[in-house]
Amino acid sequence: MTIFLESPYPAIVFLVLAEALLAVVLIQTGSGKAILGMLGVLLFSAVLFFVERAVVTPFEEVEQYFDQVAPALETNDVDHVLEFISPDARVMRASLRSRMPAFTIHKVRIGNDLAVTFNHTVSPPKAEATFTGRITVSDHSGVVSNANFVRKFTVKLRQENGRWMAYDYEERQPFGKKL
Repeated sequence: MTIFLESPYPAIVFLVLAEALLAVVLIQTGSGKAILGMLGVLLFSAVLFFVERAVVTPFEEVEQYFDQVAPALETNDVDHVLEFISPDARVMRASLRSRMPAFTIHKVRIGNDLAVTFNHTVSPPKAEATFTGRITVSDHSGVVSNANFVRKFTVKLRQENGRWMAYDYEERQPFGKKL
């Protein structure tokens, strides 16, 4: 059922198919009831579109989290990026504080392969997001310039104060070894 809440495409497909079917009925019968049916389908599809936009699912919340983290990384502002990491994630925060200033991040892209598993049975709720990320960076020593690094990331998140925050992560080569 969440497919109707996370994408407008099922509603579009329903609208097109139902309207096409009713158009055939209208042409074949000339019945005004087919026009009423077409209006009903249009109204129902409009409701589906509204609900899809109004309801934000947990998956969409995590997706929005990464949509905000990527541009934050591109600002090269450590404090801004730390806003997305749990204050309790001391090791992760320390790693970011020590590694990030050595590089200039030019571009961050999250792949279309984002997969999220949720655990709503714990408090606070947790999620684990896996995706392929591409980062274009240069280092300040001049050894690396506009290098593309592609990695498979697993980011562990939990809800804190009503928003998702990272508390751990793992990265590995796209097809294998952990780094």
